[in-house]
Order: sequence, then C-alpha cells, then structure tokens
Amino acid sequence: MRDTLNKLLRDGIPAELVKLQDAGRTPSRIRKNSIAGLASIWSEAVACYNLRSPDEDIERIRKVTVDEVNAVARKYLDLDHAVSAALVPQSGGRPVASASFGGQETIALGEAQPTPLPDWAATDLTA
Repeated sequence: MRDTLNKLLRDGIPAELVKLQDAGRTPSRIRKNSIAGLASIWSEAVACYNLRSPDEDIERIRKVTVDEVNAVARKYLDLDHAVSAALVPQSGGRPVASASFGGQETIALGEAQPTPLPDWAATDLTA
C-alpha cells in the first residue's frame, strides 16, 4: 500500500480518477431515488454546506482540478507519520464470541396490536 501511495504522490493522481465522468452515478444522484435520500441530500447541502441545492454541490465537485487533488494529497498523505495494519482473517468456521456489549442480544417485541389510523388517513383510504 505504501508503494502505491508513494507512486501517487510522486507521479500524481491520474486525471481519470479525479474527473466526475457521469454525474448520474454520483452518490447524491443515487440518493435521490428515495424520499428519505432526497431529504437527506437537500438537508446536507443547505444546512451543512450553505448551498442552494444538491446540484450546486455536483457543480463544485466538477470544478475540482487534478492539480488541486494532488496538492491536497501531498499535504495530508504524510507516509512518514502513517500507521499501517494488516488484518488477517482466521478461519474457525464459527462466529467469534464477543462480550463487548454485555452478552447476547435479545429483542422482545411482544404481541402485535392493530394501530388505528389518524382521521385524515382513514378518510383518504375509504373515499
């Protein structure tokens, strides 16, 4: 991994990795496929980034240059102070026991009960 990162820092990050090729495949576009996702990207754009819409965020991403990405990489990817770890799976055939949260999880949902609809919903469904 260090060799790969050193090569990227030395030679620069390839332009094809930086350019947003297809705006329809960005995470924010995909999140527009649901009401919750759409509400989330609008809230994030307006409240977190002070933008007028999620599309404004896409335009900001499109304006990022290869030189800007390389400058940020050189500034923050300091491999002399990086910590690396190799995670090696062990095959035991069974789940690993964990007591980090006090033992086995149980969920007691109880008996399901009918819930009456609010008046506005009941009226709409019977009309």
